[in-house]
Amino acid sequence: MTLERHIDHVARQLEESQRNNNLMATERDQIYDELVTFKGIANNQEANKTELQREISRSENEKISLNQRILESERDLQNLKSQLGYEKNKFKELESMLEKERRSTHTNMKTIGELETANRDLKQEVER
Repeated sequence: MTLERHIDHVARQLEESQRNNNLMATERDQIYDELVTFKGIANNQEANKTELQREISRSENEKISLNQRILESERDLQNLKSQLGYEKNKFKELESMLEKERRSTHTNMKTIGELETANRDLKQEVER
């Protein structure tokens, strides 16, 4: 009977080994699936990282471009302010000249009126 027991014992060990082997195969498959999943995640993260770096680079280039446009706009604004100051001064000069011409014209018209009156008076005197 010891041989039968030994055979039963070995048969149970073989069954146990086969179960352990099946368990390890299942665990190996699960670990492999997880590894494939993690590699996929890592690849996606790497692709996302690359895309984000490109986006950062584009944003930095856009920022540089916008800063240059701001500087150009500020220069244009300064030029316009200078031109406006010049135009204001020129306008004041022209207003002043116009006012002088008006006064001169008024004075001349007054003088002409006085001369015409004096001329009429002289004509009347001559006619008498």
